[in-house]
Amino acid sequence: MFGKLLPIIGLIILALIVIFLWKSCQHKMDMPIPRNNEASEPTAQEMAQAHHEEEQDTEQSQITLVSGVGNQVQACHATVGNESLSEAMQKRLAQIFGSNVKCDITVDPSYTTALQGVSKFQQVMDQIKAVPNASIDWQGNHITVNAPDAKSMNELVEKIKAVEPTLVVSATTPLNEEQSVDSSIDKSRSALSMLNGNSTPQDVANALNIQIINFPTASKVLPQKNKEILDEAAKLIQNVPNVKLTVAGYTDSTGNAEANKTLSQRRAQSVLDYLVSKGVNKDQLTAVGYGAENPIADNVTAEGKFRNRRIEFKVVNTENGKATVVDGEHEVKNITQ
Repeated sequence: MFGKLLPIIGLIILALIVIFLWKSCQHKMDMPIPRNNEASEPTAQEMAQAHHEEEQDTEQSQITLVSGVGNQVQACHATVGNESLSEAMQKRLAQIFGSNVKCDITVDPSYTTALQGVSKFQQVMDQIKAVPNASIDWQGNHITVNAPDAKSMNELVEKIKAVEPTLVVSATTPLNEEQSVDSSIDKSRSALSMLNGNSTPQDVANALNIQIINFPTASKVLPQKNKEILDEAAKLIQNVPNVKLTVAGYTDSTGNAEANKTLSQRRAQSVLDYLVSKGVNKDQLTAVGYGAENPIADNVTAEGKFRNRRIEFKVVNTENGKATVVDGEHEVKNITQ
């Protein structure tokens, strides 16, 4: 009897196996097959990496300010990412230093639209205002302060840290002119090497203004190390269309004002003459000396005076006759000549 049932049992088992295999194949067919040209959803790690790379490509909003006595502001320059932050800064500065305060604020979309710790902007600036000839360089979440003496400078650091602990606050490092110049030239050379005939006049000015041209005291003699940078710049100026620049010279406030203006004019002319000697059309360049006008730092500390002694390249708009200042921090502002 069992022998007769054995073939039937075998057929049943075989049928079950066939059904199982069929369902397995059906399940696989129902699964979506990813196409080669379809990107998968980014992982959290990939998104974080992309955000980090985006931050690296964006310049940090910044402001530099030098206090005077009382409500006086000796210098103020800023670059921010949008009009909202610019207006907020102007409003806060007017509340702190009075409605007559002047600050050159440039809106540049390549900069961030927020300044870390800005909610404590007034409290931080109140500390700077309380110390005559103090300066603050606020970039992103980093603040560097300077003051006429070490005691005041260190006290400012601690007070600002207490106001906003999330900010990284430090004192200005002691001035090393040679190191500062060499570092600026290396950075300027690197920036120039990335430019070509498709670059803009502003790109050229950006790269040129990174360098520090540190003339000998009371001299118009162009330092040899800066000639290497100007050699490269001359080639670019000849290859980039529509370049027209004003070479502006500045001094610190030490000495006679008229003598300083004359010296700054001679220094600017030295830079212009050298570029012309390297093939630049003289009609593309204008030299102007401003003396101690328009300081970008204090005129009390050695560091501040060093920063104020400078050459700036201004891009002239051939359509409206206005010049655009582009400094080493990529600040841009319009100046009526």
